[in-house]
Amino acid sequence: MNRYATSLSITTFLDATLQETGLPGWHQRYMRTVAGDFEGSVTRIDFGPVVLIDERMNLGVIQWSAPPPGTLVLGFLPDGENWRMNGVPVGGKALLQRGGAEIMVNSQQGTRGVVVQIESAAFLLPERLFHRGPIVTLPMTAAMDDAARFIETILVSAAGNIRFSPSEFRRTMGEILIAKIQSVLDQFDEPGRAMPLSADQVLRIVENAERIFRTREADDLTVALMAEALHISQRELREAFATALGTTPREWLLLRKLDAVHRQLLKGGNQPLTRLALDHGFGHLGRFAAYYERLFGCLPSAERSL
Repeated sequence: MNRYATSLSITTFLDATLQETGLPGWHQRYMRTVAGDFEGSVTRIDFGPVVLIDERMNLGVIQWSAPPPGTLVLGFLPDGENWRMNGVPVGGKALLQRGGAEIMVNSQQGTRGVVVQIESAAFLLPERLFHRGPIVTLPMTAAMDDAARFIETILVSAAGNIRFSPSEFRRTMGEILIAKIQSVLDQFDEPGRAMPLSADQVLRIVENAERIFRTREADDLTVALMAEALHISQRELREAFATALGTTPREWLLLRKLDAVHRQLLKGGNQPLTRLALDHGFGHLGRFAAYYERLFGCLPSAERSL
């Protein structure tokens, strides 16, 4: 993420034919279906390999839309919304659209669509993802609901956070967003994908993950190593954490390591903060201090002096 500069843009339109040009690289055609004065807007928050898009129109339209080749579009459609894509109802589902492929969308009056444009090469994707067509849909899951809520949080807070702390906003929100999107993409497997984990399996995975954290060196423990030690796939690990804790294994590892440092500081001692951070897997000391302050309300150096 460090080679990208986060940006926010909001563009307004007074005609549907103008709004169809509002997304760079997209090929779109909009046709109004309702009479009246048109008002619309497109908000884009660019994290580099991930772009959040919030598009609004006060009138109903039929649109033909193709994202740029080499990208995917991930969307979450609210239950009860009468959205149709290529003639198929998609309300209450998560969907993926292949870049370069045009689809037809019929939306209602007062439309709002929030989607995520993704660089395909930046994520791990299931094999033969679009072999049946340019759209793949799945019923919403806990991980998808969590990602949708997080995206809404970013959209609400972006203007102030980008203005006052752009680099920190890019690091923290961008990294978490990428992890959440990957956990959603993992669920778009073939129809014969594994059945959802049972409640007992979920609890056992989370308990064993805690045991592994306590018994292994914290500095070399990653999501991949944790899944390997548990003899499960990373998809199953993400599913268990989303179900049991409403978070991702990566977020949990970060919180768990911060908690371990916090407990060490409360015990006192003269170990340098740099050494303490490195021993718990924090290679970037500035980022470690920012994470710590956001969670505990003070810098680790201040914690030691209390």
